Amino acid sequence: LESAEARLAELADPDVRGEALHECLTENGQLIGTRFRNSDGTIRTVDRETFLDVGARLLQGAVRTDYNSNYAHPQFLRSDGTVIGIRMSPKSDVTIEVLRGDGISIEQNTKIHFRGGNDE
Repeated sequence: LESAEARLAELADPDVRGEALHECLTENGQLIGTRFRNSDGTIRTVDRETFLDVGARLLQGAVRTDYNSNYAHPQFLRSDGTVIGIRMSPKSDVTIEVLRGDGISIEQNTKIHFRGGNDE
């Protein structure tokens, strides 16, 4: 878990104001990635390169927070007021979760992950 946070944190420059959540998670007006198998529309799978790029963009200027005391993983408050969490998933490797969305186009509980191993 800490290695996922550390990898994304090293890619982000804390002195730069991040892009809006919508800009990080959409392309041509649609949520990035693809739906995987039976997941609902808020769970998206991307390739490793896209995941690292999105993770770095989401962490630009974000600070550690305890927004949700019931969420046992690292949480980050972004400059646009949204909150993301980062956790390890036994099925999907590192997962980025939107804990507080933008109230416009990105829903709370949106998840972005990449498939580890041979599923990439």
